[in-house]
Formats: sequence, C-alpha cells, structure tokens
Amino acid sequence: MEDRTAQTGFRAAPLWLRFLAGGLDLGLVAGVSASLTLAWFHWNPTEFPPRYWNHLDYLVDVINTRPDLIGPPVILFVVVFLVWETLFGWGLGNSPFGRLLGMRVCTPAGLRPGPLRFAIRALLSLVGSVAAMAGPLVALAHPERKMLHDIVTGCYVLTGPVPRGWERPLKGATDPDTRASPHRYQDGPRR
Repeated sequence: MEDRTAQTGFRAAPLWLRFLAGGLDLGLVAGVSASLTLAWFHWNPTEFPPRYWNHLDYLVDVINTRPDLIGPPVILFVVVFLVWETLFGWGLGNSPFGRLLGMRVCTPAGLRPGPLRFAIRALLSLVGSVAAMAGPLVALAHPERKMLHDIVTGCYVLTGPVPRGWERPLKGATDPDTRASPHRYQDGPRR
C-alpha cells in the first residue's frame, strides 16, 4: 500500500501561519474599512461629542450617546470582510496573504469551495473570533488543526499541492480510516 501524502507533500497548514495570514488580512480589511469610513465622514460631516484625554472613556461615551456613529463603521467592516474573504477565497483558493504564504482552502474532495461556502466560512470565522477567539482556539485541540469555521463548513486549510480525490480510501485498503487525509501528515499523525 502506498501513502499518497508522501507523494504529494500536502499537510495541514500550521496554526502560526494561519494566524499570521489572518492577522495580515484583517489589518488590510480594517485599513480599507477605516478609509471608507473616513471618506464617508468627510463627505457627510457629523458632530461628535466633545473630546477629552481618556480615549477609552471617550469611545464608551460615543457608543452610549451616539450609537449611530459606531454602527455604520462596524457594519461596513463586516461587509468588507465578507466580500474580501468570499471573492478572494473563491478566486484564489484563500485570502491574498493566505495564498502568498502557500495555503489553500479545499473541500474533502480536493476542490475549491464555492462562493456560498466561502461566505458562510468568513461569517463564522468573524463570529468565532469575536466570541473570545473560540473559533480559532478549537484548532489547538482538534487533531486535524481545524478551526471551528472549517469544521462547520467542511473545509481544510492545507499547504502543498492537493490532488483531486485525496480523501478517497487508498487502493486495496480494507480499513476505512486508511485515507490520504489531512490527519496523515508527512511528519506523521499528530497525537
């Protein structure tokens, strides 16, 4: 019997690499959202409450007294994030920094997910990250290094070339767990 992972060289993407790519993409999306928000306030001047030295207290006061100033930028960020992750994921196979760092999102069949799956994945990743980083922290305990949004959408984030049909049982294998799946890395299974 021959293990296809040794031939292809694909493996689950390391968590530090996923966090790095996610942070860089998030910073870029935040920059685009902040630029659009500043342009909006430039073209539609709005009166802000008087400022004072403590910025955190000022932000809390703005949220409490003028929630109409905070809601649109947050909604804009969510929309830009969803569009960013969906379009780049569908077009490139991952976000720009994820592809630059050699990662690829695929289905169990080795194919690129569709736009709806990428949109749901992006929304779940945002919700899971906001909820005390619960989504990404699941990967620390998961044997296949999958985050919560990957588990729910049935996606894998892998490095290296991924052939079609990589999840099928190996030829001549009687054990259904004998697959060239992401729990069989080049460096052995993670325990």
